[in-house]
Amino acid sequence: MDHSIATGSVASQDKGDVVFVLIGAGFPWGTASSSRVRMLARCTQASGYRTRVLCLTPSERPGVVENAAVRGVFDGTQFEYTCGSAVRPRSRWARGILALVGLALAARRLRQWRRESTVRAAYLYSSPMTWSTKFWSTKLLLRLLRIPVILDLSERPWALRSNPTLAESKVSLLAGVAGVVAISSFLEAWAKDEVARLGQRTTIARIPILVDLRQWDRVLRPRCECPTVVLSVSPAYATTVSFLAEAMKTVWEHHPGCRLVVTGIDAALVTRGRGDPLLSTLRDPRVRLTGFLPRQRMLEEYGKAWVFAVPLFNDLRSVARFPTKLAEYLACSRPVVASRVGEVERYLTHGRDAFLAEPGDPVGFGREIVHAVSNPDTAQRVALGGLELARRSFHYEVHVSAVGDLVDTVVGHAIR
Repeated sequence: MDHSIATGSVASQDKGDVVFVLIGAGFPWGTASSSRVRMLARCTQASGYRTRVLCLTPSERPGVVENAAVRGVFDGTQFEYTCGSAVRPRSRWARGILALVGLALAARRLRQWRRESTVRAAYLYSSPMTWSTKFWSTKLLLRLLRIPVILDLSERPWALRSNPTLAESKVSLLAGVAGVVAISSFLEAWAKDEVARLGQRTTIARIPILVDLRQWDRVLRPRCECPTVVLSVSPAYATTVSFLAEAMKTVWEHHPGCRLVVTGIDAALVTRGRGDPLLSTLRDPRVRLTGFLPRQRMLEEYGKAWVFAVPLFNDLRSVARFPTKLAEYLACSRPVVASRVGEVERYLTHGRDAFLAEPGDPVGFGREIVHAVSNPDTAQRVALGGLELARRSFHYEVHVSAVGDLVDTVVGHAIR
C-alpha cells in the first residue's frame, strides 16, 4: 500500500535539483543521520535549489516504525524509499533483495532526472567508518550518470581504522568526490590531505552540527520533580552508557535520588563489545533504558531533564565526530555535561555554556553532574549560555551561505 505525507514547503529559486541519497538512514525522522539530512536540505533549499531524498534501504525496525510513508513531501523535500518499504525485513536475504531493488529504482529515477537535465548534484549519506558495497555501488552509479557527488563526512573514515580490510586500505573514500561536507575540523583537515594525495579537485566545507532552534523551543519546559540526567544514544555506543552508569555512582553519593534516563538503547544491547555482561549499575532501579522512542516521546523525556550528558573518549572516533544530540541538548536550554574532546572543546567553554570534564574519567564526569544539580542558579546561567551558543553556531540558518557556496561551486565545476 502506498503511504505518503505532506507538510510545509520552503520557497526556492530555480537552480535545479540536489538529490540526497541515503544508505542506512531514514527520512524524515530517525537518528542523527536523518536530522543532519533534514537540516542540510533546508540550507540547500534556502540557497535556491529544489531538494529530493532517495532512501535506498529500509530504516525502520519491525514494531518500532516512525517513518511509515514510502514517499511524500516533507518541508518542501520530495522523498521516496526506492526499496519499496521503510521497514526492514527480518530475513537477511530479504534485506539483500530490497537493497538491490532500492539501488535499481534509484538508478532509474536518477537517470530520468539526468535526461531531463534537472539534477545538479547528489549528496551521498552513508557511514564512512567501514567499506560498504552498497556505498561503493551507489557512488559508482552517480559517477556513471555524471552527477557530481557531495559526500557527508561525519565520522572517522575507514582509512583511519586501526585494522582496515584490504578494500579499505586500497580504495579511497574520497576518490571521484566533487564536494565534501566535514562535520569537524579534524575531518576537514583529513579531507584536505586526502584530496591533495589523490591530486583531484574537491571542494571542502566544514559544517558543524545543525539544529532548528524553533523546533526545540517547543520542548516541554517543566522538569521532572527529582534530578534527572538524560542521555540519547544508539546501540553502537553501549560503552558510552556503561561509562555514564559508572559516573552516576559519584552522583548518587551526593544525590541518591537522582535518576538516569537513556533513550535509544535497551538493556539487552548494553554490553562491552556485545559480549560482556551488563554492569551491575545498569540494573539499578534509578536507571531507565527506554529503547528506541518515537519523536514525541523522546521530546517528552528531554523536557524532564535537569542535565544532559555527552560522554566522549580520548580516541580517534570521538575526536573525529561531533554528536548531533549536543546541539539538540543546548537548544533545550538545559545544562550540558560533556567531555573535553575534539569539537566539544573547540566550541564549548567550561562554566560559560557547558560543564566540561576530562575524557575517560567517570569520577570527574560525575562531579560535574553533581555541580550542575547542586547549583541551580549556576546551571541555569550555563544553560542560557549554551542556548546562545546554539543560536550563534549551530542553528541551520547560520550555515545557509556555506552550504549554498559549496553546492554552487560543485555545480559550476561540473558545468565547466
